[in-house]
Amino acid sequence: MRPHAALRATMPSELADLIVAPFSWPSGSALKAAAEDAGFREIRLKTPSLPMVLEDGLEQAVRAFAATPVHAAIATAPWAG
Repeated sequence: MRPHAALRATMPSELADLIVAPFSWPSGSALKAAAEDAGFREIRLKTPSLPMVLEDGLEQAVRAFAATPVHAAIATAPWAG
C-alpha cells in the first residue's frame, strides 16, 4: 500500500492529502504548460515509482513521516506507539 493510501485509510482525508501537497499538480499537461510558460523547452514528464520496504514495520513507517506536514498528527495517533 502506498503511504498516501495508507494514511487515507487511517486518518482524515484532509490530513492524508497533505502528504502529496508538495507533489500535486492538476495534470501532466498542466505542469508541462506551466513549465513552457516559464520558458523551459523540451520537457519530458516521467512518473517513477520505487517499492517501499519497511523492515521495522509500523515504527519505521511512522518515522518515515517525521519530515512531512502530517508528522504531528501521526505522532499522536493511538497506533503510533
